[in-house]
Amino acid sequence: MKYYVRVNGEDFDIVVADEHRVTVNGQPVQVDMVRVSGQSVYSLLVDHRSYEVAVEEVPGGYRILVAGEQYDITVQDERQRRLMAGRAQPSPVGGTITVRAPIPGLVVRVHVSEGETVRQGAPLLILQAMKMDNEIRAPRDGTVTRVHVRAGQSVEQDEPLITLE
Repeated sequence: MKYYVRVNGEDFDIVVADEHRVTVNGQPVQVDMVRVSGQSVYSLLVDHRSYEVAVEEVPGGYRILVAGEQYDITVQDERQRRLMAGRAQPSPVGGTITVRAPIPGLVVRVHVSEGETVRQGAPLLILQAMKMDNEIRAPRDGTVTRVHVRAGQSVEQDEPLITLE
């Protein structure tokens, strides 16, 4: 599984091969991590060097303390990164825009119909992927000119869902 990790503003690509082997920015690393006595403190081995790590979950990520140094960390897996990339694109002010599936999945519910006016951020539909419901929202104000999908339909990544004008 691939993860995109930001540590104090610096980005790392981490691929987890198994519980003891990971790759950090293309470099193989041997790891082992064990929780100490049911607390949020862990014993971490990285390439045979031992560290005691305190982990605190904070809004948007984690705060980690290692050897007196604090690190603020955010983690995204590949699915989360694709979803965020779909949301982060600038939305055009006018004209026609087609909202596309950020990931493959199953359309669970369609909240809008053709001719309906929507505001930016309004829920358009629910797309289920990897057993999680993802709410797809309007990227801007507009009128729904076409609904390309129906509830119960499977879609592939980048397939058209809703067109707004």
